[in-house]
Amino acid sequence: MYGRGRAREPDCVVGLSARIQAAPDPPGDATLVHRLHEFPDRPSFTGKDLYMDDGGYFFGATLGELQDAYRHRAFVEDGAMSRLQVARAALTLDPKTGVLTRMVGGVPGKAPSVVVTYTIRRVTAADAMR
Repeated sequence: MYGRGRAREPDCVVGLSARIQAAPDPPGDATLVHRLHEFPDRPSFTGKDLYMDDGGYFFGATLGELQDAYRHRAFVEDGAMSRLQVARAALTLDPKTGVLTRMVGGVPGKAPSVVVTYTIRRVTAADAMR
């Protein structure tokens, strides 16, 4: 049951979908993702991902590693991505864009074992990888 004054979730998804479909194509040819992984019991680390509109995916722990992967066309295979599993994930999406901004993961019933913060932006790959 939904509380008074609170939008029903399906209505929110339909509204977001309509806004995305009506929006002009974003600039660039790729999406650049900066990730910060924070753990309660070990050091944090970062990761950089470049998702190409043509389906290509590149990864680097640092921007320099990502640039090297892009220059050498070192794609990450789809199978590697599909093997990633999260026991429990609470995702935070930007309510206006639907873009992922945060994920909290871990074992159900226990304190989160990882918090990943995302900064996502559209880029022209050739410019971003210079």
